[in-house]
Amino acid sequence: MKDPQKEQARLVPPYVPFKTFLSFIDRLKNTAIPPHIDRTAIPTMSSQIQSQLYSGLRFLRLIDGKEIVTDKLRSLVKAYGTPEWKGTLSGVIGESYDKVWQDLDTDNATAGQLLEKFRVLGVEGQMLEKAVRFFLSAQDEAGMPYSPHFKTRGAMIVRQKANRDSGARKTNVATSAKQTDEDEPQVPEGRFQIPFGIIDQEGYVMLSKSITVEQWNRIAEYVKFVVGLRPHNVRAQMKTEKKNE
Repeated sequence: MKDPQKEQARLVPPYVPFKTFLSFIDRLKNTAIPPHIDRTAIPTMSSQIQSQLYSGLRFLRLIDGKEIVTDKLRSLVKAYGTPEWKGTLSGVIGESYDKVWQDLDTDNATAGQLLEKFRVLGVEGQMLEKAVRFFLSAQDEAGMPYSPHFKTRGAMIVRQKANRDSGARKTNVATSAKQTDEDEPQVPEGRFQIPFGIIDQEGYVMLSKSITVEQWNRIAEYVKFVVGLRPHNVRAQMKTEKKNE
């Protein structure tokens, strides 16, 4: 039998755009809540956003490991658009982020202390930025107070920047005007999307469903050629050639 606590420990905090999460709740409110959330329940979302939404719903305990709807999701959808919404959302957030709240002075803690809590949960880089943004947006939506150091003049943005000289990574906590997350573009008819997140590169490619392996190999060679023409790559190649002379 699976240990629920161990299963929860493997999950990462939601990093899907918060407005996408709200759109999902609104959709269920205006249609019906299926017993099982599969990709046909969110057909207009890209595969990348679908995966992020699934991960978030599991962390918030709105679906279980088999993507079966829980009573918490039913209660949340029922409360959406009613006076009970903030209280119900607050309950979901408070319980799901219990490891974030633990030993954290939420009234006075610094942004650095908050980030460390999220790192313990297994998020870094762009995922860390998105996870914190979702967390703060959810608290705003639920009317939950938190330390003024978490946000300044709007949404807190966490940027991972590489140190060009030493190669060391360091976190720069910046601030900006209130930001809204943009959903990934919808996949047009006749195309499919391949998301990826490897070697510190996160993105996706959108291809025609009729593409062949031979055509993809030609595309891959072209991309390799273009990347090789980037200024820093050209300089590196020249240095290598000069060293070998």
